[in-house]
Amino acid sequence: MAELFTPGDPVHEKAQHLLDSELIAWFTTVGEDGTPHAVPVWFFWHDGAVWILTRPDSVKARQVRRGSRALVHLNTQGRFGADVVVLSGSARIIDQSAAEWLITVREPWTEKYVEAIEDFGMPVDELVQQFEAVIRMEPEKLLAW
Repeated sequence: MAELFTPGDPVHEKAQHLLDSELIAWFTTVGEDGTPHAVPVWFFWHDGAVWILTRPDSVKARQVRRGSRALVHLNTQGRFGADVVVLSGSARIIDQSAAEWLITVREPWTEKYVEAIEDFGMPVDELVQQFEAVIRMEPEKLLAW
C-alpha cells in the first residue's frame, strides 16, 4: 500500500527492495487460544499486498479463514539484525485457486522462485494444485529500520 512507504525514505526504499527480492518470509497468525503460529513461506509482494500459496487445510489457512490478524516479517540482513521489515495487517483467502491467480503473475513469480521450484522437485502446475489456496495479506502497518 502506497501510504505505508514514504517516497524518498531510504529505509522504506530498502524495505520495498527486500519485499521484491527476498525468497522467504515468516508468516504469523494467532490461534483461538491466543497462541501465535509462525511459519516460513514463499511469498510474493505484488500490488501492495503479500501473496502466499498454501494448502487449504494448513493451520495458517484455517486461522486466516477464522479472521486471525497476520504478521509478515523478513529475516534480518547482516550480523547484528539490520534491515528489518515487518508488516502487520489483515489476511484473507481469495476466491481464486492458485492456478487461476498465477495466470496474472506467472512470469515474475516463476522467475523469483525458479531455483526453489527446481530444488522442491515439483513443476509449477503441480505446486499450484497442492498449494491451491491463496492468502492475500494486506499490510496496514510497516516497521522497518
